[in-house]
Amino acid sequence: MERNRKLLSAAILIIGLFLIAYWYQSHDAAAGISGALILAYISGLLALLIYILTLFYSWFLALPVISTIYAFLYPLLAPVLTPILAPFLLLLTQLTPFRWAANKVRKIKSIKVKRCQNCGKDMPAVGTYCPYCGRKAAKKKNAPHKKRSP
Repeated sequence: MERNRKLLSAAILIIGLFLIAYWYQSHDAAAGISGALILAYISGLLALLIYILTLFYSWFLALPVISTIYAFLYPLLAPVLTPILAPFLLLLTQLTPFRWAANKVRKIKSIKVKRCQNCGKDMPAVGTYCPYCGRKAAKKKNAPHKKRSP
């Protein structure tokens, strides 16, 4: 990827130099110098734009790898990052969309659950089949229900 970026930048520079030479031969010296500066500026901006685009493209391709590495390093980084990010989180909680979402989560009622007789995991009290083992839940008339917050 780095080699392609260098080749593309070199090609843009060579094309720019050819355009400058052509401009210089077809016009007088003063126009040639100003034209050369304009073409150099434009070719430099074009090279910068292509560099930025290839940089974002390579970052996009590397994003899953970076995310996986971060997931493994998170337990080590959390004690360091938490104090650093605390002011940002305080600021975030003051923003309207964040407060709106937090209120929506608070309004969710607790869910009644029961324990599956086959696998022993919690399942919704109104469920007929366990979502974990797939077996039909045993019916008990006085089964104890407990409330669990999401």
